Amino acid sequence: LICSHGDFMRTLVSLMRGITIEDAARIHFDNASYSIADHTDEKWEITALNQPATTQAPDWSSPRAR
Repeated sequence: LICSHGDFMRTLVSLMRGITIEDAARIHFDNASYSIADHTDEKWEITALNQPATTQAPDWSSPRAR
């Protein structure tokens, strides 16, 4: 779990996607949004980017929530 400011998130995205920081600077992060990245087989996959936060409780039975 990482909670961070948009600038740091853009740096992470640039490293995970292999893009320049200049290209990543074009990515917008809304306040209180979330992103999900999975690390498998020595690579990163971004499965959610800049998703709106909700007040709905997470489904803890989901494998992703564990």
